[in-house]
Amino acid sequence: GFSTWQRARRALLKETLRYAPINLRTVQVDLTSDGDTLTAAYRFKSADWTIPAAAITPPGTDTGTVHILLNDDGIAGASETFRTLASNGTQVVALAPLFQEGNRPNGSNSWQYAMIVNATAARSLALQVAQTAAVCDWFRSAKGANNIVLQSTGVESGLIALTTAALHPSLVDDIALNDMPASLVEVFEARTKFTRSPSLYAFGFLQHFDVDVLKALAGM
Repeated sequence: GFSTWQRARRALLKETLRYAPINLRTVQVDLTSDGDTLTAAYRFKSADWTIPAAAITPPGTDTGTVHILLNDDGIAGASETFRTLASNGTQVVALAPLFQEGNRPNGSNSWQYAMIVNATAARSLALQVAQTAAVCDWFRSAKGANNIVLQSTGVESGLIALTTAALHPSLVDDIALNDMPASLVEVFEARTKFTRSPSLYAFGFLQHFDVDVLKALAGM
């Protein structure tokens, strides 16, 4: 049946990406209060990685619902969506997983680091997904969130959101995809460069996992 297919595909997805979850060891947070509005700058840390994030909790918001923003241009690129959601009373977090703007080892040449990672360890997409999933899990366990929405802008961010939900459907309640093509084939036909989005180039990924398959695994 369908659930058997999902289990088998998730196992193949983990194998293809060399996926392993990560555990957060510490969470550093700088809080600022402006009246009833609470803003926070987070640094989520695992044994090997640091994941920066910015968050805002407007007054009277439902703290059980969290919108986590992923943007191909990092936290700064998510600023407009961040402000819009916050002005509507939504608790929102802008996240910068590895290799996205604001979290790029070796700066603009981070693609070289990604190339080494892809060749010797987990695919860079796997690391981004593991980081995103760890943050989702933290908001559930530490903050009591019970409705987590991953909202992405851009192809790489959309792929991170979809793959996170595909591998961890119990952590993600909904996804909102912006600027995401119906098929990843369109991305390669447009000749997107490895240096711009190395996570799109996970060996063997497209052979088994296009957008429709990931959506099915995520329950969309």
